[in-house]
Amino acid sequence: MHRRKWTLPNICQEVVRLDHSMAGQEDTDTFKVAVLLLAMTRVGIDIRDLLNFTGYPRAFIHTVVQRCRQSKIIHRGELKVKWWDRGTGSIEFWIDVGAALGEVDKAA
Repeated sequence: MHRRKWTLPNICQEVVRLDHSMAGQEDTDTFKVAVLLLAMTRVGIDIRDLLNFTGYPRAFIHTVVQRCRQSKIIHRGELKVKWWDRGTGSIEFWIDVGAALGEVDKAA
């Protein structure tokens, strides 16, 4: 993944670039969580800012942010990720997507 200034369309394109099977899946929770996690690198972890940036429902964003806190993706008010690491970055990203969906337990 490349660090750069993100726009919502760029983030959606990046999700598809990271997993081509996400093409046409914009309405799925997996796609939306992937977008939210990448959006956190752009606008931070504040629910209002994520709502304004993505337009996703507040309750959905709140649930994702809570799961990110529980799994330590968000730790002490900061996003703590290894997505930019060469080799394992995209794997770490999709593991974090699973954790934010409530499908992977990273806290264990």
